[in-house]
Amino acid sequence: MSKPTKSAPPRQLPRSFKDLTPAKHFAPGKFFRELVLKALVTPRWGQSRHPVFPKLKSGEVAITWIGHASF
Repeated sequence: MSKPTKSAPPRQLPRSFKDLTPAKHFAPGKFFRELVLKALVTPRWGQSRHPVFPKLKSGEVAITWIGHASF
């Protein structure tokens, strides 16, 4: 016979977005300075391009994924 295994305790759902903080040492101010402010002042390079959509026939469907990296 096999030994009974312990199951994990039931997971608590967060009450608010504040409860979703990734770790106790997470500092919102430092996060803002290190990521958001630096991103605003970093020079950008490259060229913008217009999207190219496929030509569809009647009855065809196309899906375009627009994710965070698209912007």
